[in-house]
Amino acid sequence: MTDELITILHTNDLHSHIEHWPAISYWIKNRKKELQKAGHEVFVFDIGDFIDRSDDNTQATWGKDNAQLLNDAGYDGITIGNNEGLGLPHERMEEIYDQRKFAVLLANILENDHSRPKWAEDYRVFVTKAKTRISVFGLTAAYEMTYPLNDWIPVQPFPVISELEPRLSRQSDVQILLSHLGLPADEEIAGRFPSISLILGAHTHHLLPVGKKVNKTMLAAAGKYGENVGEVQIRIDAQHKIVDVKAHTISFDNLIKPEYQPLFIKSWHDHGRKVLSERIVAFLPKK
Repeated sequence: MTDELITILHTNDLHSHIEHWPAISYWIKNRKKELQKAGHEVFVFDIGDFIDRSDDNTQATWGKDNAQLLNDAGYDGITIGNNEGLGLPHERMEEIYDQRKFAVLLANILENDHSRPKWAEDYRVFVTKAKTRISVFGLTAAYEMTYPLNDWIPVQPFPVISELEPRLSRQSDVQILLSHLGLPADEEIAGRFPSISLILGAHTHHLLPVGKKVNKTMLAAAGKYGENVGEVQIRIDAQHKIVDVKAHTISFDNLIKPEYQPLFIKSWHDHGRKVLSERIVAFLPKK
């Protein structure tokens, strides 16, 4: 039996820089087809701060149009960043992913009653055609002073990993963390939890052009604003053990710009401005 090839396509910290999105989406769809034709299993993940209300259409739709972009591009899973968790009101977060076709993986933000948000999963196990089990879980920066103001309970990441790790080890052959925690935290996690095969990073906007190996764990990250995208290839043997992991990033400048890109960007902003221009924000008293 030949080795199994699993390729991860990943993005992070787009911050609603929609001017980069048509090329990124085009790359995801076409790269996925190309890899699948070559026999790869392909998964697509975003590591948070995809949504930023500095953008007019994001503000106008409270991020729902952004979530639809993830659907359209065929993402398998995402985690949230502080721009989603703190930048959006609690009630908006409760509905933003209603139409999602992807998993929202978030193990350390809870409702006030300590329940998991209805739109989130602490982890999901994906199974390849060759029966390799890949557990993917998500963690975000747990701001203890601010999340409670938005009616969320943040939980620090290390106790969560300690609790999850035995279950993930039993249930999977490969563990992947979607980490919106920042590079220093990712490096510490890799040092303390060698069972985690791959950490896809975000939050500190770090770019790892060829990844970074810490202990037994590969770290990968694609910078900020869609200026780069990331790809990780994992080679698996017949016993579902990792043989090799390689990571690299691709600059936005090297992505194909689809011909519909200018129209998409214009339509996106036109829609946002139209909605905002019709929205009543206040009633002012007459003199």
